[in-house]
Amino acid sequence: MEAREKGSALNDSAAVRKQYGTAEKLNTRISIHSKYSVNRQGFGNWILSQYQIRPGMSVLELGCGTGDMWAGKGEIIGRCSRFVLSDFSEGMLDKAKETLGDGSGIEYRVIDIQDIPFADHTFDIVIANMMLYHVPDLPRGLREVKRVLKENGTFYCATYGENGMMEYIYRLFSAYQVRRQVNDNFTLQNGAEKLRPFFADVQRLLYEDALEVTHAEDLVDYILSLTGMTDLQQLPQEELRAVLERNMTNGVLRIPKEYGMFVAKPGEGKAVKIASERLTPEEYIDFLKRTDLGSQYPRERFQERIEKLLGNVSVSLVARNGENRVIGVLLGLTDFAYWLYVTDLGVDRAYERQGIGRSLMKAAHELAGGEKDIAVYLIANEHAIPFYEKLGMKKADDVMQYNHIEWTDFTV
Repeated sequence: MEAREKGSALNDSAAVRKQYGTAEKLNTRISIHSKYSVNRQGFGNWILSQYQIRPGMSVLELGCGTGDMWAGKGEIIGRCSRFVLSDFSEGMLDKAKETLGDGSGIEYRVIDIQDIPFADHTFDIVIANMMLYHVPDLPRGLREVKRVLKENGTFYCATYGENGMMEYIYRLFSAYQVRRQVNDNFTLQNGAEKLRPFFADVQRLLYEDALEVTHAEDLVDYILSLTGMTDLQQLPQEELRAVLERNMTNGVLRIPKEYGMFVAKPGEGKAVKIASERLTPEEYIDFLKRTDLGSQYPRERFQERIEKLLGNVSVSLVARNGENRVIGVLLGLTDFAYWLYVTDLGVDRAYERQGIGRSLMKAAHELAGGEKDIAVYLIANEHAIPFYEKLGMKKADDVMQYNHIEWTDFTV
């Protein structure tokens, strides 16, 4: 499964239609992943494993490409009351028909996500993988997806991140002053923000992987297949190959990959809710496993200390999603007169970058007495400092500590 590249043409309908008119270049990009990926599950198989397709459901895929993901998946297709594969490109749809066949219970339709030709609330599941960054009017497209989804339906949309293959390749060729032409219109970093106006419940799932390339020529072919790397494509192929080979270690070029998926639900009336409540130790420990907070506690007397923590903090705020799942927690101590010390703040990894941490901090400040009366203090690890700086917090020079705690690192 490959990211379809940012230049001025990359969101132009005619350019996209031309780029994906046939499967040749797409197959070139897909093949490098199947050949060199470290995670042998495969991104496509991982995506498929996330789908919750139950018997009798109706499914629509937008931007189905070659349809390879569904090859050999007749059992899943057969359990659906309706299964529609669609693409913006007739050429791609022809390839999908060739791959899967006409008599397999699949409807094939040429569809533009900005104008989906189905009635309101038609589908239980809508899928749009590795294509939302190409949509010229993304809000219009997402509005259409929400319209054709049933009220309790699910929208799956896989995409790439901003710190993966493309960024790595550009860094390798930084000496050539090539322009960065990466489509950042819908990424793992900003996708939740784009989805939130249309879907109340948005989760982000990450797929861990990398490439270990042993033949530079394959990566040269990959670069030449990308519409957005026009500057690099002006270099002689021998030069491209030489740069790649110089960066190999023991004959291997390790390239980071950043891929994942958003799972979004309309969830009318089921938006994230924040309330003051006491969690049980079991609830909090389950939550810790889904956050980066799980490695901040010492192993010594862990269960006992967690029980004391939850029972004695003066501020305990919990964010829950539409299914009542704990997705954010803030714990703190306050005198309700001068200060608030935030002892713990975490957000479920699947719900990061959706403003939940900010909302918890705001709610805690108000609960303690408001920003005009209450000063906020906390200890932040280095990765969280940018987040707190965005909230207007500054590093303090007048904080003292006395710490002789016996501490063995571990992760919950």
